[in-house]
Amino acid sequence: MSTAAATPSTVHCSNASPAIDQRKSVRRNLPQGGIPVICQRGSRVLLSKANGLGERGIFIFTTSPFPLGSSLTLELGTPHEIRVFARVRSTLPALGMGVEFLALSEESKALLHRWLSSQT
Repeated sequence: MSTAAATPSTVHCSNASPAIDQRKSVRRNLPQGGIPVICQRGSRVLLSKANGLGERGIFIFTTSPFPLGSSLTLELGTPHEIRVFARVRSTLPALGMGVEFLALSEESKALLHRWLSSQT
């Protein structure tokens, strides 16, 4: 899976046209094309890579995203595994989905913040 494509200034998502970036935190592109992530919704489990990680969300690469609005459990493949509950906020057909973190423990928030700070 190639992540070398240029990032457009306007992204057309399945839930908006054109999409307006409404993020409340900065997202960082990660080395080596992202981090491993496990997404689970009910009995469906998706193993993928993710990039564009911020303190409030992430973009997950997949050719078959979960439906818009789906609640997910994520395991982020950072040095200290981070589990988080999230919701699908946008989808890009055949590319992936943007998810917003909904519930992140204070310990996980601190781990994520420290790890993100070390990636700059």
